[in-house]
Amino acid sequence: MTRTRGAIAQQKWRERHPEKTREYTRLHSRKIADCATRWAKENPEKVAIIQKRRYDKNKDKVTAKNRRRRKAHPEKVTEYANAAKAIRLRAIPLRAFKGQDDAARQKNMDELHARTRSKSMGFSDLTTEAYRESLHKIYGQAALMRKTDGIIYHVDHKVPLGRGGKHHPDNMQILTGLLNQQKGDKMPKEKRQ
Repeated sequence: MTRTRGAIAQQKWRERHPEKTREYTRLHSRKIADCATRWAKENPEKVAIIQKRRYDKNKDKVTAKNRRRRKAHPEKVTEYANAAKAIRLRAIPLRAFKGQDDAARQKNMDELHARTRSKSMGFSDLTTEAYRESLHKIYGQAALMRKTDGIIYHVDHKVPLGRGGKHHPDNMQILTGLLNQQKGDKMPKEKRQ
């Protein structure tokens, strides 16, 4: 992109009169922003070229800034990553249900993405012995509660096995038999009927 003589002259004038430039910007900032937004919408290919050039010129600064931002706000990074993952999962072609419409696909999303969910549940790593002890403790606790209260208790999976949950102590809870039957294979946030 070559600059015209007029553009060069304007640049020099702005450099000689910085106080007037600041004052004009202060008075007309909304108009300038609207004009810039309109231009960007009308010229997306030019915007892409400018952004790429700016990024290539300042790559080290940009990566350092992004690194600082990620370190300062890890919760935002997680939130963004989860949103991006949800978008990717929705974009996956559902070959197993290719004859069905979008509503049916949406209904079956849990089953289709159970494997992905189970991988990303982030269970604590337990040794085989610790795993057995934890399970024994949970089932023993349910049996003890049954004896003392006289109420039937079940050991339930928070995220059902059929929906990607694991048979792991982090995914288990003790519920009364009635509550467990009402819950069925619903996810924790789904309403009971």
